Amino acid sequence: LEDFALGFALSEGIVASDKEFNLVDRVHGDTGVALHAAIPQARYDALQERRRNLAGRSGCGLCGVEALQDAQRPVPRVPEPQAVSLAQIRAALATLATQQPLNARSGGVHAAGFAHAQGLLVREDVGRHNALDKLIGAIVRAGLDPASGFLVITSRASYEIVHKAAMA
Repeated sequence: LEDFALGFALSEGIVASDKEFNLVDRVHGDTGVALHAAIPQARYDALQERRRNLAGRSGCGLCGVEALQDAQRPVPRVPEPQAVSLAQIRAALATLATQQPLNARSGGVHAAGFAHAQGLLVREDVGRHNALDKLIGAIVRAGLDPASGFLVITSRASYEIVHKAAMA
């Protein structure tokens, strides 16, 4: 859950870095778990102005957007990518398939993986966007540089998946 909360806050541009995010409480209720985080007041104010419902979404990422400019939020310039060979991509995809315990049990869970020099960091979720948010949080919490590897994911490259990857 900590990976998800941080990754979501980063990929949605709610905070600019993990230094602006502090998970302060985890509340267990009859219907689920709520995470409470502290962010700078200026970030909270900007989030309120976006007027977009971010809670519990699992669709294409455009649902709840009130204006086209809100759907096309700017992303930072992505650094020049490192060359990735076809063999590296194939190896990462093969490894991803072996590191999905939830999918092995259910047959219906997405995974997002970060292939880097030390191996493959993987997170799973029923929602592909959530799997990627969890992975982004895990990358940051592990102290890895997102530019030092590449993403492999068990889904199509939707607008929001590409946007979240660019934000990372």
